[in-house]
Amino acid sequence: MQFEQRLAMTVASVIGLALMGGQLAACGGDDGDGGPPGIDGLCDGGAAPANYPLATGYVEIPLGTTCPDVVDAELWVNGCTFLEWQQITCGFEGVTLNQVYVDDGYGGGYQDAETTPDTGYFVAGDPVDVCAYEGVFYLPPNHAVCGRPLLRDGAMVLANIQPGPSGWPAGAPAVCSELSEDERALVADYWMDCATMEHASVASFSHFALDLMRLGAPPELLRGAHHAALDEIEHARLCFGLASGYHGQPLGPGPLPAGPVVGSGSLVEVAEALVREGCIGETLAAVDAAARLAVAKDTSVRAALEIILKDESAHAALAWRSLKWILTLDTDGAVRERLTQVFFEERQRWTSIPEQDASFPSAVLAHGLLETSSRAHDLSRAWREVIEPSWAALAASPKATAFQA
Repeated sequence: MQFEQRLAMTVASVIGLALMGGQLAACGGDDGDGGPPGIDGLCDGGAAPANYPLATGYVEIPLGTTCPDVVDAELWVNGCTFLEWQQITCGFEGVTLNQVYVDDGYGGGYQDAETTPDTGYFVAGDPVDVCAYEGVFYLPPNHAVCGRPLLRDGAMVLANIQPGPSGWPAGAPAVCSELSEDERALVADYWMDCATMEHASVASFSHFALDLMRLGAPPELLRGAHHAALDEIEHARLCFGLASGYHGQPLGPGPLPAGPVVGSGSLVEVAEALVREGCIGETLAAVDAAARLAVAKDTSVRAALEIILKDESAHAALAWRSLKWILTLDTDGAVRERLTQVFFEERQRWTSIPEQDASFPSAVLAHGLLETSSRAHDLSRAWREVIEPSWAALAASPKATAFQA
């Protein structure tokens, strides 16, 4: 069975099962008033409100210096994550000496500076000591799947939001008169997150196209990468349109933060980034869109999700075709060896998603949001039914075969 068939069957099943089963201007929102009561007590063993986990955050310091006191530690987290530090640090966990940040194409983490190969592609910055602390974080229950993120130094690169006419919002606004102010704010924040990530994905596909050209890819793959970038422009416009409607004012992206994003990676590194961003990220994004489409009722939201589902499915298929071509270059088996480990690592992540539901107003489901446990179940299915067998089929193929797009 081909990848496209596996994905189409899972998408159809996800949609079919779900179908059975201050004042805001117009549809606007605000930033809320911080975390819920009780999070201050989490450090002392208090019961955690839904979506407020304790997690590890980091502070980088110059080599040989002292970690800051707990009260002064400003925590950050790495990778494609939506954890938001709540300005509460519980305690010091330890310090790891002489580390460099290694971007694996989907976030990355710290590694020993003396043993990390200096490829010039994934190693970000000079060696530092890294202090780890336990802190209180917030994980939005309906955070978007990262899809194909644009990353620098392990963190997603996103444009700031600017109010006012920009030419970005597109599509008819959602009808949200039945939503409360808090519900509109929740939906608005979700679609704004989607908009900024779809906007950044345009640059990510440009990065991907450069990697393909550097490796001598066939024209079918290059054409697909550039078409995908154009798709992401339209996705961003649709999402900005929805977010603007819920917020009650036109919104668009500002300039993308400047700085080096692309580099010259080895074949193994390019393949790893492709797997994490495309083969996994885009496949999950397609199934995520299908799950949201299955419960959405608003006409404008459904129209946007239908386009995103179709295009993300095509982007995922492009990623798997690109991986098939890259494997024809894997003459010594190094790519397959590394990717076997990558799929193992990601499997742990996507098949062990917490099944706990947040307290979640049912009215927002009509506007593209999902219950946490339902979303977790669908993404786990995508892994088992689509991603895992697709990699098994590719990994078992001969090390060098003629490529056919």
